[in-house]
Amino acid sequence: MKNLWAKLFSLLLMGGFALVLGCSPSERAIEKSRRVKAWMACDHQIKVLSTTSIVADIVDQVGGERISHVAMITGPLDPHSYEIVKGDMEKLTFADVIFCNGLGLEHGASMHQYLSDSDRAVHLGNLVREKSPERFLEVDGELDPHIWMDVSLWKEVIDPIAEKLSALDPDGRDYFLARAKVAKERLEALDQEVQEVLSKVPESNRYLVTSHDAFNYFAKRYLSDETDWKEHVMAPEGIAPDGNISGWDLKHIIDHICHYQVKVVFSESNVSRDSLNKILHSCCQQGMELCFAEDSLYGDALGDEGSAEGTYEGMIRHNAEVIASYLRRE
Repeated sequence: MKNLWAKLFSLLLMGGFALVLGCSPSERAIEKSRRVKAWMACDHQIKVLSTTSIVADIVDQVGGERISHVAMITGPLDPHSYEIVKGDMEKLTFADVIFCNGLGLEHGASMHQYLSDSDRAVHLGNLVREKSPERFLEVDGELDPHIWMDVSLWKEVIDPIAEKLSALDPDGRDYFLARAKVAKERLEALDQEVQEVLSKVPESNRYLVTSHDAFNYFAKRYLSDETDWKEHVMAPEGIAPDGNISGWDLKHIIDHICHYQVKVVFSESNVSRDSLNKILHSCCQQGMELCFAEDSLYGDALGDEGSAEGTYEGMIRHNAEVIASYLRRE
């Protein structure tokens, strides 16, 4: 019993009690504010700022205990249209380095301008694209920034992270490189796992309809032979979800659903269902059998902190398993 109480006390000290019982939105805001204040006060580690929780996850994998780290865009917030708000400028100013996805993901006017002008911003996707431009996709003439949906491609951001952290903390170089090696091995294993999960879906069923164009890299890597990937993925909204869908867009999606006999559409955790609801309604009016998957996918955001989907690996694994489970059905 004494050991049990000791463990509970340790949880309280580490803030774990809040995770066990769950936090209200106001409590989460207070906890986030506490973390940011502690981050700003830290003077013995590199102060690292990541623009999104997805970027932050991979930076943590490499930086470990040698960095002090916070993410700016967390929860269900849309990284595409995010604008700098009260408190953000202080974080941006305090950071020794800012890791961002790049490739036009963070295109809110104020955010885009700051990241473009700052010499402390590391545009991870852009650096990878310089080395392997043939692996990057364009949709309607616009560069697709959702590279984390292809695990084998997202793995390539690890080296630029390790290089930048090593430049800022030369004494930690061996530490960062060792962690980078482990992180790459984990993602290589995850990539193989996702390929295996999706390989169980009959080829005739490998057609994915989601809320917005976040799954192109996923479809190319895991649902197609990489030459006809455009036929295997469809969404009513473009690269950045804006909720606008024209009559032509609606017809185009319905024709696709009808042609490939799609039976299910997938909503995304941080995108409105309005566009998909219109499609579902129109299909039902035409006597087509179409339904929503009960589980939402994670496109631009991770799941709740502390949940399995609250990590990059957990999010990708969730997406693969949910997609496979529905597409396998006749």
